[in-house]
Amino acid sequence: MAEIEQRDSIRHETGAQDVQQWPDPRLLDAVRSEPLDEAALDVLARRHWRSLFGRCRMLTLSDDDARDLAQSAWVRVLRARRSLDPEGNFPAYLSMVATNLWRDTHRSARRAGAMSLESRLSSGATERAALVSMAR
Repeated sequence: MAEIEQRDSIRHETGAQDVQQWPDPRLLDAVRSEPLDEAALDVLARRHWRSLFGRCRMLTLSDDDARDLAQSAWVRVLRARRSLDPEGNFPAYLSMVATNLWRDTHRSARRAGAMSLESRLSSGATERAALVSMAR
């Protein structure tokens, strides 16, 4: 409990502009907290979007599918945000989540046929809406 109070007092003292200067472990700690620190989440997402998108683009070979996959990866990370390790390698974790989602999608598609893959990729709009609602 004292840790949460200390974290909240640090947030109020530093102000929102300083959040951009925070290292990843501090941002992850803020994202793990209740309530979610939206400024920290925004900085974390901006900081890691380009590399995540690049990884997803390499996997999907399509900009649209890469955006959907990257957003799905962020949804997964937000769902598991309380269990994130602030001292862990967050970029590697984010890349692993995206890679596993891509593998799962393709594994399911091979079992069910080509139509299954198209329907799973189109569900990205639903996951994008979930990401927006989770961040609020």
